[in-house]
Amino acid sequence: MDLLSCRSFLLRRLSWCSSLCQQQHDNNMTTGRQTDRDREADRQTRSDLRRRNRRERSRRKKRRKKGRSRRGEEEEEEEQEGEEEQEGEEEQTRKE
Repeated sequence: MDLLSCRSFLLRRLSWCSSLCQQQHDNNMTTGRQTDRDREADRQTRSDLRRRNRRERSRRKKRRKKGRSRRGEEEEEEEQEGEEEQEGEEEQTRKE
């Protein structure tokens, strides 16, 4: 192999290696950016889920409180109705 053909072979080889390295570097950078985007999207998703869960817990808590107060009001109303019925029955027995 003469010097000229050897030189051209090495240059082609070097060019091929260089393009391969550049391609690998580009892939890594793209993958890195994609990974960063994925991480950010995951972070955002988790944040949204936490926020949604917090709201839902708050709503449930409020519903429970309202339910208790309604039950309390209903019980008071039932007691009042029961007392009124008893008073009505007592008056009826007095009249008789």
